[in-house]
This record gives sequence, C-alpha cells and structure tokens, in this order.
Amino acid sequence: MQSLLALLIFGNGASFDPALVLDDPSTPLDLAVLADSANDTLDVTNSVLRANIRRAFNRTADSFTAGSATVRLIDTDGTFNPNNTSGLNVPSVS
Repeated sequence: MQSLLALLIFGNGASFDPALVLDDPSTPLDLAVLADSANDTLDVTNSVLRANIRRAFNRTADSFTAGSATVRLIDTDGTFNPNNTSGLNVPSVS
C-alpha cells in the first residue's frame, strides 16, 4: 500500500544563488541555495481528499518530460481560505 505525505511550504519562491550549473565546480551539489531558508512548512496530509501525480518519464520516447501533481484538500474550517483573517496560516495563504 502506498502512503502520501502532503506538505505546504510557504516561501518567496525559488531563488538561485549562485545559479546551479551541473558539472561546474563553483556550484557543487548540496551547497547551492535553491530557495529561501525561512520557509514555514505545514503538514496537510490529514486534509487531502485526492491526489493525482503524473510522472515525468516518457517510456515511449525514453526521455524525461514535465510531470505534474494535483492535490485536492478538504477545508471545512477555513484553514486555507484567504478571507479567513483569523486563520493560523495568515498571511501565507493568498
């Protein structure tokens, strides 16, 4: 049986400092900054109604393509409602 862990990470988006270039000794893996470090993480696993993941490997063409994930959440108490100004996740949810 497969299990799902769903985390929302609130941040300012990805930033690359320095830009990560594979096989470039000036940007070794595990040392480049791939996002801002001050992110709030929220475990929403118990709120997941449905999840759909499309993998990023095309077997016919033997190549990687863009993948996608869609997660539908149950929001009975307004946790993810941007109009809920008293919610725990304000101002992160917008």
